[in-house]
Amino acid sequence: MVMMNILGNKNLLAIQWDCKVLEEIWFPTQLCFWIGGQKIGNYEDTLQLYCYITRLENFLLYENLRYHPFLFNRSKEDIFNHVCQRAYCFIVNTEKDKHDIEFMDIQPFDQYFLEEEYQRWLSHVFTIGDMFFPSLRGYDIMLINEPLNNIQRLIWLDKTQSIFTLHEYALSIGYFERIAWEFLQKSIDFLNANGYDISYFDEEREQDWYGKFRKK
Repeated sequence: MVMMNILGNKNLLAIQWDCKVLEEIWFPTQLCFWIGGQKIGNYEDTLQLYCYITRLENFLLYENLRYHPFLFNRSKEDIFNHVCQRAYCFIVNTEKDKHDIEFMDIQPFDQYFLEEEYQRWLSHVFTIGDMFFPSLRGYDIMLINEPLNNIQRLIWLDKTQSIFTLHEYALSIGYFERIAWEFLQKSIDFLNANGYDISYFDEEREQDWYGKFRKK
């Protein structure tokens, strides 16, 4: 049995995936994004579907926190470098070759932004790429809302190119989450119909220090 699907609009945002069933215990899945008509991801790479959706659920449950006044009305370069610099301790210089990432020097005057909690918050709430590894290997993607403008900004770096280039595409707030929640539910239903244990998604979660409450 194979599940082949695409959700959303390729010219705006869509998730495309193929999932096979092997002996009711292994569900190798190919996955990619479409953003503004551009394909993002390595569709030839596979991973267990369950791994993708458990990571995705954790990201989606932060959806009401996906804004940061410090980053409102900033350029995509400012936003990307702020998040990467604080969450991962590097900055991107788009004029350099892809092997020339500059590692930041941690300065005491910037201590507030470099607190461990702030770093974790940025990586948990705004960054997408890690949760879709390996399909998004080679891409750094982040999502940030600007509520006053009703804009959801998707900003990504394609590290597969010889020269780093930042891209941006704007959606209405909540668009990504609507597509992603539907993908999550379809995937859970598919696993359940094929005998996979999905009890994890029925467990009640506690509120964490980020202010997120994981729904039962």
